[in-house]
Parts: sequence; structure tokens; C-alpha cells
Amino acid sequence: MRVLLQLWTMAALNNSRRFLIAPTEAGLSEAAALLRRGELVAFPTETVYGLGADATNVEAVLNIFKAKGRPLTDPLIVHVAQAADAESLVELQEEERKVFHTLANTFWPGPLTQIVKASARIPAPVTANTGFVGIRVPKHRLAKALLERAQVPVAAPSANRFGHVSPTRAEHVLADLAEKHVMVLDGESVESVVPSDPCQFGIESTVVKLERDTKELLIFRQGAVTQSELEDAFRREGITWGIRPVLRTVKMHSTAEPEPSEDATAVPAHETAETPMEPQEGQVAPGQAVTHYAPDIPCFILRGIGDNAAPAEATADRRVFDLSLADMQNKVVLVDFNGQYANWQARVFAYRDLSAAGDASEAARGLFDTLRWAEQVAGAQYVLIAPVLHTDDVIAAAKTVTDISLGVADRIYRAASGVSAVVVVR
Repeated sequence: MRVLLQLWTMAALNNSRRFLIAPTEAGLSEAAALLRRGELVAFPTETVYGLGADATNVEAVLNIFKAKGRPLTDPLIVHVAQAADAESLVELQEEERKVFHTLANTFWPGPLTQIVKASARIPAPVTANTGFVGIRVPKHRLAKALLERAQVPVAAPSANRFGHVSPTRAEHVLADLAEKHVMVLDGESVESVVPSDPCQFGIESTVVKLERDTKELLIFRQGAVTQSELEDAFRREGITWGIRPVLRTVKMHSTAEPEPSEDATAVPAHETAETPMEPQEGQVAPGQAVTHYAPDIPCFILRGIGDNAAPAEATADRRVFDLSLADMQNKVVLVDFNGQYANWQARVFAYRDLSAAGDASEAARGLFDTLRWAEQVAGAQYVLIAPVLHTDDVIAAAKTVTDISLGVADRIYRAASGVSAVVVVR
């Protein structure tokens, strides 16, 4: 059955290529005109592909939520061509202004999103009705060229089905959204008038929120910009604000599917922020859903296998699998990191190492493509993915980790809905 589904998917993908826009001068002009007319256009950035719409057009913005099946409690990030374009979209108090501009001057263009109070130009759905908006200036040259031609701020979450693996190639977008007739600016085309490295970081931007009252910078989502880099930027400019991660895992459900009758849109499964959230309350930052970036077959963080499996009891966030070697060879896709489980390569159904050298940047670039590959392995029933970090104390790790490891670990955690697995092989 899965083989037939894959054949159908390949045929559908070939048919969907009519939705690709070549990254030529004419193609960029076409994509920009579509955005100005209130249409949706997916485009590459240095993080992942975004599903863009004019951020000031409420109908266009609502079409993003509709196309993705995204709940209105999950806000959108607004992309602009240059930092000056953000000024009319936000309201900055004096205490925030130096912080905002320091971050903009240091990390823009690039994979950092700043959340501040939105101006009246930003429709409420962009902010999930919180009044706060995330803004960033992308580094990707095609994204910048598109924004310059469109002459409108562009709201753009990842261009995929809500909760599914994020797209890092045009074909990923087509696989998820072609049925919605979304046009896609093709970042991999050799016709590009703007040579660029599509999705060079491979995971979404770091998201921070400026908290004027407490003089803190809160890290709501880990990404390529690390806490140590943020602290260095503050130190150089004499900014004394504190910086700390906020760990949130919120239950959210796609609006394209029937929702459960209880706790329908936003109830915390695990919450370390000081103020608990109310059901269906809008989030100030994207990327907080406990199930996010997830493949279409069950995915687990692998905490031990065979002889390496320490005795463990099943809990709400840990499964214990008792599998035969035949089960391993016929059902399990193993996604490794740094060769932790290389000795199992020939004993599982399919195997891929995100980085045999243990390079977190390499792992980030290939993570989402690998998860999409894993869900397409015909007959596979489980994805087991090795951890990138061997600690549960993310707040402590954030003070010392100087690469993209925390961002990769966050995506793996949410792809697995926070559930790990210990595998006993008999």
C-alpha cells in the first residue's frame, strides 16, 4: 500500500511542477506581483522555504492559515528587505530601541527574528491576537530580491502542512501544498539570476522577544544564532539586559483535521514559563507546538538499543520497544548522528547519518530532508533518531553551546513529540 502511495506521490509531484516559478527576472517580477495582489507565494530563505503573503493584507494572511491548516493561535513572522522597512511595522519604547537596533545591526540580514509590539499596520491574525510581531530580514539573496520587488512586508511561516517536516527544497513545498495551488519560487533552479545557497542553515530562525519591563531578551526558539553570540553583541554595546531561554511545549492541532473536543488549540504539555497559558490563547512566538517538524510515521529519540539499552520502564515520554531482529530489519529507519549507532547500519531497514563527523551544522542542513526521506521508506513503521545533545538541561547548555546544536536538538525533540525510545532486541 505504501509503495502505491509513493508512486502516486511521485506522479502528483511531477504534475505539480506547473506551480514552480523560475528564479529569472521575469519570474521574480511575477512572484512579486502575485504577493501584491494578495496571492500566496512560497520562496526560499537561508533557513527553510516560507509561505509568503502580504503581511498588511488580512485576507491574504488568513489564506496562509487556511493553506497550511495552521491554528490562528500560532503567529507568523514578517520578512522585510532591510532593517529600515521594519520601523513602520513595530512600536518601540526608548528602552527597547538600542536593543532592537543592536540585534538588527549585528544579525540582520540573517536567521534572527525579533518579537516586539506590532504597529497598527500589522493585522491581528499575524500576531495571533497578542499584539506582538516577529520581524526579520532574510539573508538569502533570492528572498531579498523578491522582497525588494514586492515592496510589501511578507508574512511567511514554513511552507508545509502544519506540524509536518519543514521544507528545504521546492519539491518539499510541492509535496505538501501543490493541491492548494501555491506558487513556488524555485530556489534550486539553475536558471537563477541570483546565485545563492538555498536553505544553508536548514532549520528555522532563532526567535527572541524583547521584554522591556524586566530588561530581558527571551529566547523562544533556538536556531543558528546562539545565546553566546547574543551575549557577545550585548557586551560590545554595553547592554546590561539578561538573556535566557524559555522552554515551551504547547499542544496544537491542524485546522485541516478534526480537532479533539477537549483542550483544542493551545494547552501546555510542559511549561516552564512563569505564567501558565489558558486554552486557545495565542502564542507570542512560533515553533512552540510539542508536535512539530514531524514525519508521517511515528518518530522517537533513540536513548539506547540492543546491548546499549539500559533497563528502563515505559513512561508518558518514554517508550520501551521489544523488537526482534526481523522487526529491526523490516520496520525501523534509523537516523544517526556522529556514528552513535553505526554498528546497526546493516541490521535496520534503512539508515542515514546526519553527520558521521558529528558536525551540528551539517546535521542541521540535512535534518528535514532526512526526515522526509525516512517517512517515504516503503514499509517503514518507526523512525528512531539519535540525539545531538546528551542533556535534558537545555537552559544550562544554552550558556555553553556555541554552534547550532541546540536548534537541531529542539527540532528533533518536537519531531518526536518529546518522546524517547529504548529498544530491546531479542
